[in-house]
Amino acid sequence: MADVALVRAGGDFFGQLSNPFPYIALSFGICATVVTQFGFLRARALEVVPAVNSAAIITPLVLEVIIYEAWPDLTQFLLIAVIVTGVYILSVGAAARVSETKEKHEPAT
Repeated sequence: MADVALVRAGGDFFGQLSNPFPYIALSFGICATVVTQFGFLRARALEVVPAVNSAAIITPLVLEVIIYEAWPDLTQFLLIAVIVTGVYILSVGAAARVSETKEKHEPAT
């Protein structure tokens, strides 16, 4: 999105600051960092990191729709749904195995 701002400003560095795209890009970056760090803090990175990665896969598609107003075919939507579903299933399974292992090794209180 920061590149889109620069293109829309005609290559002018300070001119790009007059449109919303660099601020949206900064907001997305900060949100992704915060969510990932909370995931690591709570030892839930096996759920958070794949979710962020699947969002990174979807981001170009969303930008294409927003900027160029080019909607993908039904097949592309289905393939994206398969990717996101696969990432979700893999991350939930890995997180469940980790929490089972933690419960086995924690002392009873």
